[in-house]
Amino acid sequence: MNIYNNTMMIKKSLLSLSLVFIFFGCKKEADVADLLIGKWNYSARSYLVGVDKREQKEATDCTKKSFMELAAGGTFHRESYGDEVPNTGCQLSISDLKSYQYDAASKRLILTGGKSKENYKVISISKSKLVLQKLDEDGTLPPGELEYTYIR
Repeated sequence: MNIYNNTMMIKKSLLSLSLVFIFFGCKKEADVADLLIGKWNYSARSYLVGVDKREQKEATDCTKKSFMELAAGGTFHRESYGDEVPNTGCQLSISDLKSYQYDAASKRLILTGGKSKENYKVISISKSKLVLQKLDEDGTLPPGELEYTYIR
C-alpha cells in the first residue's frame, strides 16, 4: 500500500509540475508579443567595430522624433528622422505603414509591405525598453551587427 501511495504522489507531482512548465513557458513568449504592442521612441543605435567592441550612437534632438508603433492587429507604423539640416530643421526620411508578425520560436520581428521585408531579432524587451538587432532579408546576421534601442 505504501508503494502505491508513493507512486500516486509522484504522478500527481509530475502532472502539476508539467502544467506549471507548460503554462509559464508559453506565457513568456505571449508576454513578448504583448509587450511589443504600442509606441516605441528611438533612443540609440550601436554596431560592432572589430571583433568584439560595440560603438553606440545616442539619438540627436532630431532622431529622437523617430518612432515605431505596433498595433494589436498586426500593423506597423514608423517615422524616421535624420539629423538636422541647416535652415530647414529636422527632416522626415521614412514614413511607412507595414504589416508585422512576431515569430516566438526565432524571436524575430518581421515587417512586410510593398516589395520589402525587414527582419529584426528581439534582443531584449521590457515595459520601457526594446533592443532590436537588424537581420538581412533572409534572416541572417549581416556584418556590423546593427542594433536599435527604443524606449517608451
